[in-house]
Amino acid sequence: MISAVVAVRSLEEEERVINNLKAYPFQEIILAEGKNPSLQRNMAVNEAQGDIIYFFDDDSALIPGGVESVLEVFNTDSSAAVCGGPALTPDTDTRIQKSFGAVLASSWASAKSSARYKKAGVKRYTGEHEMILCNMAVKKDVFTGMNGFREDLYPNEENEFLSRVSASGAKIVYEPKAAVHRSARADYSAFVRQCFNYGRGRGEQAVISFDNSAIMNFIPALFVLYLLFAAVTGGGILISIPFFLYLALTLAFSYETAAKLNDIAFIPFIFLSFFTLHLCYGAGTIFGLVRAITGNKPEIDTEVKLKTIRKI
Repeated sequence: MISAVVAVRSLEEEERVINNLKAYPFQEIILAEGKNPSLQRNMAVNEAQGDIIYFFDDDSALIPGGVESVLEVFNTDSSAAVCGGPALTPDTDTRIQKSFGAVLASSWASAKSSARYKKAGVKRYTGEHEMILCNMAVKKDVFTGMNGFREDLYPNEENEFLSRVSASGAKIVYEPKAAVHRSARADYSAFVRQCFNYGRGRGEQAVISFDNSAIMNFIPALFVLYLLFAAVTGGGILISIPFFLYLALTLAFSYETAAKLNDIAFIPFIFLSFFTLHLCYGAGTIFGLVRAITGNKPEIDTEVKLKTIRKI
């Protein structure tokens, strides 16, 4: 039995979520309303009857064949504990949204994590960097056996959980055919918040449990510190060389990304988006580190409402 778990802001979203999922082989759909997605999902899993839990976001639009490809992985590979695929930017998104989606799908923006936003390669064993929680299935006994997501961590709660899965020796499978459509952020300010919050989550996660494989994620934080150092010292030729090299590489990747979108005229905006992602993710990482170390984190909201829809 497979259960779909969806964290929602309001149970009023029920009709839209059910319409999205009803054509797929879920025996039950559990909606979890609240302001703490990690807690919402944990409580939903506790109520779920399925032996496989498939996590989606309320705006994940399923693509035919995706769920079936995940079930095939679990049916044919007994070592697989987690399986998921990418979240693709739909063709119906705006020009700006497609640009944000293409930036996130670039290795210059997010290295290995770019596989979360494009169909990258073939089915393979992987780690936390290529998984995204809006399209991820896990065996229930593995999830509960590891006490689920940390409820004091959001975002990056799935990354911390997946690091524990890998450490246990269980396998995580990336299946590019198991894709969903999910719209990118609608405007620049939302993209700024997204990048900062992703960085903040990474910083807080590092304090909870540092993983050596996540060192690459701290390069943007070092970049921010470098820019601050250059500003304070007044720069100079030697200090400025890395920045000009960065600008040249960002311009090259901006051209490549715009060409893939067939939108060369949007190179300046894509360039700005790359710079914004690196700067805001880095600043968010530093903020998250400081907040976690000082213990100055907001209280956890524990109010959650669940609604289960079971197929007959």
